[in-house]
Amino acid sequence: MPADATLRHSRLMRLPVFNTIRRIGHRNGISPDEPSLDAQ
Repeated sequence: MPADATLRHSRLMRLPVFNTIRRIGHRNGISPDEPSLDAQ
């Protein structure tokens, strides 16, 4: 992965709104009996 793409990605991950959307998406998109992506 190019360095600038990694930097953009980590900058995006630091945005609280983006992280909240991701968390809500995980909660809504994954059923409770399936392992979450964070658990892997």
